[in-house]
Amino acid sequence: MTYPQFSGKLLEEGIRYRLGTHQPERPTAEMNEMHITKREQLPDEFDSRIRWSGLVHAVRDQGDCASSWAFSTAAVASDRLSIQSRGVDKVEVSPQDLMSCLHGGRRVVCEGGHVDRAWRFLMNYGGVSEECYPYEGGRSNGSATCRIPRRRNPTEDAECPTGKVDQKYFSTPPYRVPARVSLRERSTTPLHEIRAALPKLRLPQTNQESGQIAISQ
Repeated sequence: MTYPQFSGKLLEEGIRYRLGTHQPERPTAEMNEMHITKREQLPDEFDSRIRWSGLVHAVRDQGDCASSWAFSTAAVASDRLSIQSRGVDKVEVSPQDLMSCLHGGRRVVCEGGHVDRAWRFLMNYGGVSEECYPYEGGRSNGSATCRIPRRRNPTEDAECPTGKVDQKYFSTPPYRVPARVSLRERSTTPLHEIRAALPKLRLPQTNQESGQIAISQ
């Protein structure tokens, strides 16, 4: 199988533009870990495509832009919102909104970013949909200019670059799972985290006056 989009590209370019997630900042690295105290019997196999059929979004291409931090955050938020609402809200959260508006246009778009900052942005200011703010970072490495007026006003709906008005999607605070576990626990800890966290998430709570939806993690 050939990949023409990589033709003539150097490894250095791949690392620079096809990755992009920086190490978490110190406050995040020092967060208390979430421990799973109740160890339920795990199934022999787990396939999200079957368990949540039609609720998990397709993997998207970030292009030649170090925006994996924004794509991964937006993808997790989108899938969890879809799963929590049982498909009622199958919105795709916009990675471009995170890239352009998180830093207020004071940085180059495709130079990477922090997942923990992205989650805190969703928690404090909410995210918007892909339909509201389509992805354009893969086609440009210029300065990010946030194209949503008064973006950091959490109580207002978003005036989208596309001309429509969109509601915002808020996240609860991020959490940290253990990175170092015993050999016996290493293979099951991520599965317990998924099983413990996702089924117990509350459904999105909609503020009828502002149209805001909360995404629990």
